[in-house]
Amino acid sequence: MMQLINNWQQTYRDIESKPLSNRLQNLLLVMVILVVLSVRLVTINTPSIKWTAWKEIDYLYISHNYWKQGFDFLHPEVGWPAEPPRVTEMEIPLVPFTAALFYKMFGFNAYTVRAVTFLAFLLMMIYTFKLAKREIGTFAGIVASFVAGVLPLHHPFGKFLFTEPSMIAMSVVTLYYFAEWVDHERRKDWFLAFLALTLTIALKLEGLYLFLPIAWVAFRKYGWEIKRYKNLMILIALALVLPIIWYRYAYYLENTGAHLFGIFKGHDKSQTLSMLSNIRWYRTMAGRIINGILGGYYGTALLVVGLIVAAWLRKSGLFFAYLAAVVIYFALVAEGNIDAPYRQLPIIPSISVFVAFGAQALVALGISIFRNIRRSYVNNKNYHSTVWACLVLILIIPLLNYRIIFAQDNPWHWDRWGWAREIDKYADNQSELIVVGEYSKHVGGYDLSPVLYYYSNLQGWSLTPVDWNMAKIDSLRKKGATLFVVVPPYSDPTAVNYRPEKSPNLLIEELMLKHRVLYADQGFIILDLDLSKNN
Repeated sequence: MMQLINNWQQTYRDIESKPLSNRLQNLLLVMVILVVLSVRLVTINTPSIKWTAWKEIDYLYISHNYWKQGFDFLHPEVGWPAEPPRVTEMEIPLVPFTAALFYKMFGFNAYTVRAVTFLAFLLMMIYTFKLAKREIGTFAGIVASFVAGVLPLHHPFGKFLFTEPSMIAMSVVTLYYFAEWVDHERRKDWFLAFLALTLTIALKLEGLYLFLPIAWVAFRKYGWEIKRYKNLMILIALALVLPIIWYRYAYYLENTGAHLFGIFKGHDKSQTLSMLSNIRWYRTMAGRIINGILGGYYGTALLVVGLIVAAWLRKSGLFFAYLAAVVIYFALVAEGNIDAPYRQLPIIPSISVFVAFGAQALVALGISIFRNIRRSYVNNKNYHSTVWACLVLILIIPLLNYRIIFAQDNPWHWDRWGWAREIDKYADNQSELIVVGEYSKHVGGYDLSPVLYYYSNLQGWSLTPVDWNMAKIDSLRKKGATLFVVVPPYSDPTAVNYRPEKSPNLLIEELMLKHRVLYADQGFIILDLDLSKNN
């Protein structure tokens, strides 16, 4: 057994240390990128943008309004509210603004809508390769790049237009250029690290978790020589200027605008302990990582093996720090992470390296067992087959999930698509809705969903319980509301943070005395608010 372990360890190191020619490096990188991007292009319109998910709908509204209303960068507007203000607080809106530029140049379609995310994952693959190559070696860089491209393919939010993919890509760019600057002190690397870091944090506040791997890289170089951290402090201080300016402006918008994204007043950031003391939080997060990120137990097994190998051989300290930073972010923003699966996507770059380690370890083990090799087995002649073997092991992950990747095109929210079709029967282009129930309640506030409005192509008002009264209904009817819609309450027995809301039954009973019922089935109700028709 000890001989097998020794053979495996030597084979693993031989694989890792063997150089690749620049030509072969480029060929392999281009190949793995083309494989991933080809699948992305084939599946880019699934689901179709006409019935896409709630997260992308927000960005579709904002990007479309930029396109049609003159590209006023400082005024990101949603489209579904029936009256102003429609300007909404959000992270710096580079993603919807860039998407709008694509619409102007190439038209509005699934390719232009999702081009920003397409390019973000391409950038992430390239810089995962570059970062893994500089920290570990070319072999690990090639395989990790392939993993980073494969894992988002079966994720439910892996192709949508929203900010996280761009933030994740810029995170990897930041770490690469920061590590380059610390080691070589080139001005170009300092500037690119600064630019990438400021964009990362401006795109999403959770990008602050990069401070942990950044600190690890700096400490690896400078140790306890405090004076040598001066330029690092300058870089971080300057990188925070743009995010501080933008988020102060976003706070202003949150207090004066539509208040939809809830950057500051959405989720309750103080309930970390209550979330982390609930076993369902861990079950939900584990399920999302295993199934949504790693593609099932096979990908998870590769990750576990890779983590063990990396720890045993004391490899990849930067990626351990990167992974730890993301896990800490998961815990600190516990409710936000349980609320939305897309918030787990930032773990992909760090675990890609460990999944690559797992594949490499299995290939080395296979060589050691079945070929009874000598230490010189890995040579120029058969090294290429070793690379291909690792890539094939990674390719198994999407092959096991091909039904998800190549899923049939269907409405993301099938119930709301059906409800929107019912609304269409009674609505025209002038109709405006009052909607009760189209939100989810959190300890920290409410998420107002745009789905029903987007699917029905109408505007309206979504009411939280504080406005469930006849006076409010009458005031909105005078402003043009024509249909009152009741959506069945959100219910998810696996969720931790959603709580049952009080019933609107009393309001509905009062309204039904004055207004005609157009449709009622299983909790979904449409009332006609036009008194002239009711009389």
